Amino acid sequence: MAGRAPEQEDEATARWLSQGIRAAQAGRRTEARELLTRVVSADESDEQAWLWLSQVVDSVEDQRICLENVLVLNPANAGAQLRLQALPMDDVATPAGQPLISYQSESHYDDVWSQGGTLCPYCAHRIADSDQKCPQCRRTLLDRFYSYEKPSANMHILWVMTAALGQLYVINVIIDIMAEAPLATWVLHTFLALCYLGLTAGLYFRQFWAYTTTIVLTLLLLALAGLGILLPGGALPVAANPAEAMITAPFVQALGNAFRFLQLGALFITLIWAALLTGPDFSRTASRRVAMVGQRYSDASSLHSAGRRLARQGMWASAVLHWQRAAALAPTNSRYLLDLGRGYLHLGFAERGLDTLQSARRVTANPAVLAEIEAALAPAGAQPPH
Repeated sequence: MAGRAPEQEDEATARWLSQGIRAAQAGRRTEARELLTRVVSADESDEQAWLWLSQVVDSVEDQRICLENVLVLNPANAGAQLRLQALPMDDVATPAGQPLISYQSESHYDDVWSQGGTLCPYCAHRIADSDQKCPQCRRTLLDRFYSYEKPSANMHILWVMTAALGQLYVINVIIDIMAEAPLATWVLHTFLALCYLGLTAGLYFRQFWAYTTTIVLTLLLLALAGLGILLPGGALPVAANPAEAMITAPFVQALGNAFRFLQLGALFITLIWAALLTGPDFSRTASRRVAMVGQRYSDASSLHSAGRRLARQGMWASAVLHWQRAAALAPTNSRYLLDLGRGYLHLGFAERGLDTLQSARRVTANPAVLAEIEAALAPAGAQPPH
């Protein structure tokens, strides 16, 4: 740099930094590495250059040196901390020399995130293995889900059977009205029609109460029919003319008996099908909710998106763990750091939250993101530490 004025040197360094960042964002690693190396050679105290350089160097050892230099310059840089923690220890060779700037790997945080342990997925309070509810937020930690993710074919058949029973009782009501049956008879048949049609809707939504009610009601109707107290079917209307009645009566009686037999058969088959074949559709398995990172997420983008979904569900501790991993994989992504800082603040970890938001502010020039960061920092400064 001999022969250049300090102002010229600063302008050149700023230009190299800007060009290096653009090259890194575009995936031109070799070009970015050369430009950013020029920056740190000219100014070893450029935190942003060291952080971006850690993204484009080839070896784990070089990544470690870059990140350690970032933390020497700014021990509160959350992105660099997470990235350094995520580096594999067994793949790192012993450095030939010390980093350009010495670094002491001591964290000034002493909270649940650094101490480890099992945490509530909602509030990040430490929980014991025997806890069924979080001692702090009182949210239940037990989650019950169906053993079968989707209803089986047997369940679909049960829907058809209960719907058919409802329709048969609707036909009963029509027969009762045509035959001028007692009011109590057609009111009872109307009630049973509505019951079975309602149970069909409940079974469609896989409600256990609908399943048990179907079994109990069907068993009760079969028992009453067996005792001769409440037989299905009804008296079909006959012709008023005696001559016509003599001719049509046998057919009407046969039709009534066939309808009664159909209804009894439908009740019996529904009972057997529900009791013996559909039970597994309502069996549930219990699992315990704890703060953890989903195994199916491996890249930073999917981890960040999963964290946002968890936050919308109120599981902020689990969301923070996903955002920590995302920020570790992409420590220069201001959006990941912004959400991570918000997560810390939401859970009451003010110191971590403020440091993470400050790190997000240092790695972005996007006005919209900066405005969000400033909005998050404004009320956060008054929050007490967790």
